Amino acid sequence: MKDFFNTISEHGAELSRSKFKARSQQDTILSFFCANPMRGFTPFDIQARILPGAPITSIRRAITNLAQAGKLKKTESMARGRYGKKNYLWVYKRLGMAHIQAGLF
Repeated sequence: MKDFFNTISEHGAELSRSKFKARSQQDTILSFFCANPMRGFTPFDIQARILPGAPITSIRRAITNLAQAGKLKKTESMARGRYGKKNYLWVYKRLGMAHIQAGLF
C-alpha cells in the first residue's frame, strides 16, 4: 500500500517526513476504527475526534488507502459533514468474521 503520494516532488529528509506522517495518520485512524468496530464515521468525524490538525484531504487519503488494503469499508449510509454536504460512513472491516459467519448458515 502506498501511503504518501508525492505529487509535489519532495526529496530526501522532507520526503521521509511526509511518508512517516502519512503512515502515522493511517495507523492512528485504523486504531480508532478497531477500537470502535460497531460504529461508522465520516472523514470529518475522524478529523474532529482524533486528528484535528490534519487536512481533511489527508484523512480521506488515509481512509481510501485503508479501504483499498481491505481494512475499512465504505457503507451505504451517509451523514452530513462540516459544510452541510453528505459524506459516506466508513466502518472497520473484520476480515475473519464474514468467513466464519458464512460457514455457520
